[in-house]
Amino acid sequence: MAALVWKISTFAALGAAAYLAFHPLRGSPAMATEGTKPALCSGPATKSATGSLFGWFGSTPAAAAEAAPPGSPARLLEQLRTARTASSTCEAVRALGPVADEEATSAIADVAQHGRIDARECAVQALGTVRLASARSWLSDLLADKDSQIRRAAVEALAVRPDDAEARSLVLGVARSGDKELRMAAILALGNAHAKEATPLLLEAMDTADLGLQRQLVSAIGAAGDATAVEALAKISREGAVSVRSEALSALGKIGGDQAVGVLASALQGASGNDVRLAASALAEIGDDRARKALLDAATADRRDVAGAALDALVDVDGPEVRALMLKNLSSHATEGHSAAARYFHSHPDESVVAELAALARHGGGRESSVEAMSALGAIGGKEALAALSDLASQSGTSQASALQQLAATPSGRDEARKISLSLIRSGGPAAHTALQLLAEDGSSEGRQALLDAARAGDGMSSEAMSALARRGDPASVKALGDLAQSGKDARTKSEALSALGQSGDPAVAGTLTRALKDGDAQVRRAAMDGLATLGGPEAEKAVLEATSSPDKELRAAAVHALGRNPSSPAAAAQLERLASDPDREVANAAFYGLASNAPDKAAKIAETQMKSADVDTRRMAVQVSHMLEPDRARELLLTGLADADPTVASVAARNLGMIGDSASQNALAALLTREDANPEVRRAAADTLGEIGGDTARRFADLIAKLGSSAHHDGVIADREE
Repeated sequence: MAALVWKISTFAALGAAAYLAFHPLRGSPAMATEGTKPALCSGPATKSATGSLFGWFGSTPAAAAEAAPPGSPARLLEQLRTARTASSTCEAVRALGPVADEEATSAIADVAQHGRIDARECAVQALGTVRLASARSWLSDLLADKDSQIRRAAVEALAVRPDDAEARSLVLGVARSGDKELRMAAILALGNAHAKEATPLLLEAMDTADLGLQRQLVSAIGAAGDATAVEALAKISREGAVSVRSEALSALGKIGGDQAVGVLASALQGASGNDVRLAASALAEIGDDRARKALLDAATADRRDVAGAALDALVDVDGPEVRALMLKNLSSHATEGHSAAARYFHSHPDESVVAELAALARHGGGRESSVEAMSALGAIGGKEALAALSDLASQSGTSQASALQQLAATPSGRDEARKISLSLIRSGGPAAHTALQLLAEDGSSEGRQALLDAARAGDGMSSEAMSALARRGDPASVKALGDLAQSGKDARTKSEALSALGQSGDPAVAGTLTRALKDGDAQVRRAAMDGLATLGGPEAEKAVLEATSSPDKELRAAAVHALGRNPSSPAAAAQLERLASDPDREVANAAFYGLASNAPDKAAKIAETQMKSADVDTRRMAVQVSHMLEPDRARELLLTGLADADPTVASVAARNLGMIGDSASQNALAALLTREDANPEVRRAAADTLGEIGGDTARRFADLIAKLGSSAHHDGVIADREE
């Protein structure tokens, strides 16, 4: 009996060890690196007792996060905790993945399991970048997720995990035994992760794939880099459909080797259309001696398209034969090779060709080759090249502005570029605007004075000159703008100066902008309000807050719009909350929208009240801003809107449910889709939304979507289903 117990215990221990190889204990600091022995007390991360999605943040106080260095897991965890939108959540988990410790890994996994659909997918992708073994375990759980998008994302994330053979084995298992859709995702993911063992599976799948899938398969074959696939790719490059042939040529370039070079050399000489350029590019990607010779031979072919494609491909290829060919084309009377030759000498700087490049820049056969020649002169640098650019920048013509920009971009040419720019601003001409932009980045007093003179001139360049002074941002430039804002010759000059002051970012200009709110001209008052909104900061916000109570209806509306752009204090948020119920519809809508952007919890309460309003426009506004609210609050609001008696409100609700895209939203849309007594406009909106979301629900109701929805939205669903 004891022996039997020992055998059972041993078997259970072996089973547990096998399970833990693919499902390591999670949530323990002891699992910080692959292969580290886990602590016995460790266990999976769980949500807090309150059931909050972010319950795990209880151990990372905001104060501690603020004290942590930027980019640390603690700081990024706090960023994730405070994220209010799917995009901000995605930004946080992407940054967190590569530096994640066990706590952060659990946090990302929590979003992957329980977040809204678009954020979940980001979190799954982020788990693929986590180096800890526990991330593999979380991803293996997600292979059984009820949402096909998440299952696919989990497969792809496992495939790209660096140096993780066990993750690769999991994906191979799915590739050989999963359901059809997930199996295909696994095969593609393995190929794109450079796994040569995927090649037989990828080639086998080609036999039954449609054109769209064939392109993906061929691309993945190339990424896998297995030379045994060259023969199959060669056949596809000759006999396949146009788009698949193109992918096959690119794939051969990724694989390389003598056999691939031979196939591509033949394709380059005998192909047509875009295949010619693709074959040449693939040869350049291989870049060995045999590939280079094939391109050199093709560069002198009788067919112009073959010769041009070969020249373009040789631009980044080294070798004395290539240089000799490019020099010949640079000096040739035929214009076809000018641009490629100029690009070559940009990537291979050579002072001996300055004269040829300068001649091409001035008298080239087209603007493209002229600009390429000037860019090459800038890359070469040196006394002769800079003299050539200076000469081009000083003479009026189609190449003047480009030459001036190139001269200024060359460190040793900046002084000369400033001198030419000062002259051009005073004399005018086609390149004067380029000169003005360059002086905006120049710190000299001469440049500032030239910009100020242009700003005072009141012509077509004055507004641009003021913006240039604001970008300079030095005290003298800002003071000059302040003087123009107060004593400009007309309302237009004052308004342009006030807008530019807001762009300067200097808190000291808030007083000037605030005083301008009392100007007798409405245009000036609007410009001052816009400047305050752009400037931001406590003093600017205080002025905007006071203006929200102005008896001037136009100024008041502008102030509410400005306040909603970026309220930075509790007083601002509280004022927006009050104004969201203002009798003036424009004021109320602007305040509500600003509140939703910056304080979604407060906006959600107002929206719930608005959904009970008898006014259709009020209810429509409530559902329109739902995408700014927390997913749970937004879903509840939109489900109410979906049953609204007004079809426009219900249709907006249907479309916005697609932004959440979770199973509850999809089920509600499907239920509406099948109700024959529902408004046709609303059913159509539900059909279109399900078509855009895609996935299992859309495929189940593909026929109804095709019948009721717009063709632009249901074609992809039908194709997906047929695939």
